[in-house]
Amino acid sequence: MEKFNELNNAKILDAALEKFRGNISYLEVAAITEEWYSTFTDNVYVSENSIKELIADGMIERFISNGDGKTWLKLTDKGWSCIGKIKSKGYVAQYKKKIRNKIWVYVSGFLAVATFLLVLRRDFLAQKFPPVSSPETSKPQVPLTIHDTPNTIFDTNKVLVPFVNDTTPKQALQKKIK
Repeated sequence: MEKFNELNNAKILDAALEKFRGNISYLEVAAITEEWYSTFTDNVYVSENSIKELIADGMIERFISNGDGKTWLKLTDKGWSCIGKIKSKGYVAQYKKKIRNKIWVYVSGFLAVATFLLVLRRDFLAQKFPPVSSPETSKPQVPLTIHDTPNTIFDTNKVLVPFVNDTTPKQALQKKIK
């Protein structure tokens, strides 16, 4: 007996659907005989359940013939469109797409958490535990004002003017103009 999982179920449903290729209809009682289901499963209950699932999904339908009153199974329009493109629309294709989507969700979730942790480490933990620096490589920090950046100042004409710490911004502009 084969192990039941989603992929095996999808393969069985695709194989049962393939039985209807070529505009074939089956008697419902004939669809649970061993010669009908032996090509895709070894269990009559699995065959019966796959037929019920195909009917529930709208791939095949039951109809009663007028002449003899027997119940037949045939493809619906949805079943025809699926059987025509079974590699891209079948149950196995749907299963593989679902697995790819799950992988994408896990990878993007991992990346989001990793990014959050890196930002958390950089911003918050670095404030509490600053990196240790040696005295010879560390430089004293010059306090910044609103109008200046280290060694430069912006004038009103949006021109960068070199700024020496011992001069005022007005003196630096006058030196630039001369």
